[in-house]
Amino acid sequence: DVLMPHADMAAVIHGGIMELRGPLTDPKWKTRMTFMGLGRADGISVPWTRKKVTHSDTGVVWTGTGADIEYLLEPAGLRQNFLIGTRPSGSGPLQLTLALNSPLCARVEGGVDLVFHNMAGEYAHAYRGLTVWDDCGTPLDAWIELVPGGSLARIVVNDAQAIYPITVDPVST
Repeated sequence: DVLMPHADMAAVIHGGIMELRGPLTDPKWKTRMTFMGLGRADGISVPWTRKKVTHSDTGVVWTGTGADIEYLLEPAGLRQNFLIGTRPSGSGPLQLTLALNSPLCARVEGGVDLVFHNMAGEYAHAYRGLTVWDDCGTPLDAWIELVPGGSLARIVVNDAQAIYPITVDPVST
């Protein structure tokens, strides 16, 4: 477990699964976000499977099919970097698909934040500050889409001019 007292929640990381629980003293909610894989407009073409894990003083990296996932605990929250080494085949924007499992209601705010609220509309936590850049440090346009029904979210990246590898960088707060 990773405790995030500044955000009043805890996280459990296992491969492509990030599970958040809160509040710390009396957990009332749990959100599980599972990285399903990469693709384009036609869906997931590279399903993600984990291969190995590497620990460091600053975090953990899960190596997997099509992307590595780096988790870093920072003052802003739990950073989840998707490190994509090569351009996936296909046409249209790159899509990273996340399965969502939570009793909370999710909604996209400002195109780059996925915010979770309870049934009373009270804020619980968020997946914020989506930024994406390529190997030269060039920012790439990216946004989050929530699939109708709320069980899937997609991070969509305009990678047409990107020089790979790219980093996709949201933070859980």
